Amino acid sequence: MKTIEGLTPLIPKGETACVWMEAGVVNYKLCDCECGCESCPFDRAIRRQSGPGAPFYEASGIRLYPGLFYHPRHLWVMIEEKGEVRIGLDDFAQRLLGSVERLVLPKTGIRIETNPPKVFARGTLLSLAAPIHGVVIQANKSLIDTPSLIHGHPYTRGWLVRAVPSRLKEDLEMLAYGHGAKRWLQEECSRLTGFFSRALSPSESQAGPTLQDGGVPLLESLDQFDPRTLKEAVRLFLVG
Repeated sequence: MKTIEGLTPLIPKGETACVWMEAGVVNYKLCDCECGCESCPFDRAIRRQSGPGAPFYEASGIRLYPGLFYHPRHLWVMIEEKGEVRIGLDDFAQRLLGSVERLVLPKTGIRIETNPPKVFARGTLLSLAAPIHGVVIQANKSLIDTPSLIHGHPYTRGWLVRAVPSRLKEDLEMLAYGHGAKRWLQEECSRLTGFFSRALSPSESQAGPTLQDGGVPLLESLDQFDPRTLKEAVRLFLVG
């Protein structure tokens, strides 16, 4: 990279940008732990915002952890040590999918953008979106035997894959984070409520279906909609 004479480069020679700077979470920070994220106090402080014990935000009964990055198709991305990422489905997605019967996860060494995870739900094999570009380094084999982990633990034990990203900064700029993620979830809940309201017949609308005020249908009330409507909702909100 060429530099203009007399100007100090953004990242001085011999220094490394912090992974959280690369992710766009902080404007500027140099790594002072020689990429040893596991021993970095700053890294631990940031990471506490996205763990299972972190404060969560809730809209219409749907949980969201502001410390994670969210793809428009309802996958989350967690930054891990050395810039690796962990990917999973958010609470919105696992509720809309209903009972996930099985999953097809990409193998180690495969690029996730060309072979994203697939789930069999609502009677259809669905190809999910790839929230980042990169190479898969681990798939969650526990999901093969126990796909219900996606429902019981969407942000922890129900993760899908881990990957080494190839263009992390550019990809994360396209995802929702923090307060932006909260606004996005509110908008998605309203959009889903509108979709299901339009799907109801006039008589059903007058009868007052089991919908949360201003929110999404209750999980147990999705059975009031026909399979075709549910499949269309999944396609619109979740499929890559």
